[in-house]
Amino acid sequence: MVGMLNTHTRGRPGSHRYRHRRLAIVLLVLAVLAGACGADDEETAGSADGSATGSATVVAVDEPATTGDEVADEPAPAFPRDVEHALGVTTIAAEPVRIVAIDDGSAFATLLALGITPVLVGLGGTVPDPAMVPWLAQAGATDPDIEFIPGGADLSVEAIAAADPDLIVGWDAFGANPAFETIQGVAPYVGIPIAGWDEGLRIIGEATGREERAAEVAAETQSLLDGFADRVPAGAYDGSIDVVYTFPGGDIFVWTSATAIGRVLDQAGLPSLPEAEDPSDVGRPISPEQLGMLEGDGVIVVDFSGMTLGLLEENPLWASLPAVEAGRVGVLTPLESIAAGYDSALGVAANLDALERVLNQMYG
Repeated sequence: MVGMLNTHTRGRPGSHRYRHRRLAIVLLVLAVLAGACGADDEETAGSADGSATGSATVVAVDEPATTGDEVADEPAPAFPRDVEHALGVTTIAAEPVRIVAIDDGSAFATLLALGITPVLVGLGGTVPDPAMVPWLAQAGATDPDIEFIPGGADLSVEAIAAADPDLIVGWDAFGANPAFETIQGVAPYVGIPIAGWDEGLRIIGEATGREERAAEVAAETQSLLDGFADRVPAGAYDGSIDVVYTFPGGDIFVWTSATAIGRVLDQAGLPSLPEAEDPSDVGRPISPEQLGMLEGDGVIVVDFSGMTLGLLEENPLWASLPAVEAGRVGVLTPLESIAAGYDSALGVAANLDALERVLNQMYG
């Protein structure tokens, strides 16, 4: 299939410097999310009360998945078509039925939300094991027809070509990867933003001819956001909230409105995180000596390993934070922490479940 498909992506915006900045941010996000792999091996996918492992509400996927060469039971859409996305405009000659997701994050989850089972997925460290993540497993991530291969820096163009895809989806930041041009020669590529579950739905919905299903999922997800006020105390809507993460021995990252959890807070009408300068501005580092700058009356700790809160408590400035003094500290479990950086329709539902738990703890 290499070189035989009618595909091109044109008009990529932004400078060389911009693309490399986006790639650096993506690598930072993946490095943070990959910390979930180091979580205690004894943690299981569920618990008696569902709270310890981030058991999630999943947006309904009420139609059969499309796998292999099976064509979805929908009216045939109009192809060929041009799909506009951040990397330009990609021409898709015919309705795709063999689809590859080069990342196990937003692209994979968006396909599942649309009722599409990809033939191949690159495991890049966003999730430790899709079978262990409730909102992915319930949406079809454990389907035996899915082949998983190493992703990220170990992504194999040969393995992608061997899957004989007619569409490849992934983050738009992959456009800065040296392998991007080669992968475009295998099949049409469409990129979705790191932050923007609704835009990701639009792009992949158009690329696959599933616009109607994408609109349904968007409406279901928006309904969850609109009804969230009934799930948390009124006090959660007052004041301000900081969301923080730290590496052992490293800087503390204050997450912004460009993160998945930041977008959910904003879209649900809750206190907003610091405004992002652009979609790649997902986290702002501060030194341990600057921890006292956090002035929110609530703090949510992103904890991939189960050790982050302990690291923060070792800092002598932690106890003097207004949120800590008021007892308004919520700690995300490792699975909930994955959702916090996981911007897809399925991730929105998982984030709302996590926020319901911690905000009731903090403000109840």
